[in-house]
Order: sequence, then structure tokens, then C-alpha cells
Amino acid sequence: MFCRHMIQFHKHDSHFVINCGFQSCSFVTKSWSCFKMHVKRKHKVREEMPVDELMDTAGDVDEYLPPTHQPPTTSLGSHIAPPHVLLSAGYLLSLKADHKLAQKAVDDVVSTTSDLLRSQMLCVKHDILQKLAESGCELGHTHDILDKAVPDNYFDGLETCDSRRKFYRQKLNLVEPQEVYLGTTLVKHRGKIISQRKFGVIVPFERNLKALLAMPEVWHYVQHVHTSNDSVMRDMCDGYVWSANELFSRNPSAPQIF
Repeated sequence: MFCRHMIQFHKHDSHFVINCGFQSCSFVTKSWSCFKMHVKRKHKVREEMPVDELMDTAGDVDEYLPPTHQPPTTSLGSHIAPPHVLLSAGYLLSLKADHKLAQKAVDDVVSTTSDLLRSQMLCVKHDILQKLAESGCELGHTHDILDKAVPDNYFDGLETCDSRRKFYRQKLNLVEPQEVYLGTTLVKHRGKIISQRKFGVIVPFERNLKALLAMPEVWHYVQHVHTSNDSVMRDMCDGYVWSANELFSRNPSAPQIF
């Protein structure tokens, strides 16, 4: 599951690295397509198994979704946000997590980027109408169709810090860290020994687990037990150390949390 997630969502990242490990093969590459070609040519997996089906996660997304007759026990919010807003939410989260931007800076990015996208979309719509007119197409209701297809606001519900936090909780099942009191310690302050309270941060395990099970790709693997009958190690569950561990060998169908 972990390997599939890494390939599906991170195979184009600059830091993506994958090693073969097939029959002690030491081949390492940063390119997913190069790795697939290596497996097909070096280890001749094509004749033995449908490698494109098993390894090409850019294929049919439905493969990772749970069956309709067995829905997840939890859902991602009461109403699913539009795809363009979800993409914007991911973009803003990356600004906060990867680039350490302050909330005020993120607010400014939302404002300026919204204006930019709005202007860009006006240009795109104008160009589409112009190209259609030049090709002799009847415009008809094209204006109305474009107005409905192109969003007015790409950051709907993400304009402020409070609205973003509410959006993350309701639409993305955000499990926020909680501050916990750890105790007191003695510290020296201005030449005097004083008592100082200490706090730590935890992420509630049960709520975090519920949020994970609400993800379709995770729920899919809860319903479909991972099995491997070949010598290709697709994730750590295929390794000897994992399979020989008494904790997991007793009940191989149980969710494995580590």
C-alpha cells in the first residue's frame, strides 16, 4: 500500500527514488518509466505477469477505489468540494508545510493568485471563442457553457486562516494536533531557579485512524488482503522480516499499523 501510494502520488517528485530488489538486483533510478523498462528487459516480467496492470498506477483509478456495495465506514465530509477547490487546498497546504509560509502570507497568495487565475481564464475563454469563430463553428450557447465550466473562484472557502482550517476539517478530515501537559521542570531565569510548565503535542490515534480509513485507497486494502505469490517485493509486507513476525503472522488479515 505504501509503495503504491508513493508511486501514484510522488513518482514525479524531484526526490523520488526507487530500487529494484528483484532477486538481489541493485538497480536504482529516479525515473518510474525507466524502472518499468528495466524490470521488463532485465527480469522479463512481461512473460510472467501483467506488469502494466500491477505496477502502472497511472492507469485506471477505479482499481484503487472500494466496491460500491461495501462503502467505507466514514466519509470525507458531508459534501465533497469541487475538484478545483481541492487542488487549491492541496496547493495552500504545500505552501504552509513545505515553504513555512505564515498565515498572513498564505492569505496574500490566495488573493493575488485568485486575481491572476480570474484574468487568465478570461483570456482563455476569449481565445476559445475566437478560435471557434475562425473555424466557422456556430457559437450558440458557447458563452454560457464556458461561463458554467470555468469556475469563478478557485479558492472558495479558503480565503482566510479560519475558513481554511474549517475546510480542512470538514472536507479533508483533518486531525489537528492537541497540546498536552507533560509536567514541570526547574529552569534558571535571570539568576533564579523557577518552575516552568512543559507541554507536548500529540495526534489523536483513533481519530487519525478513522481519517485514514475514510481514504478510498486505504479502505480498498482493508477489504482486499495483500498477497504476493512471486519473488517481487512490492512493499515491506512481502519481506521475510515482516512475514516471520509473530504479531502479524497470527492474523494476516488484520490492518497493519506501524
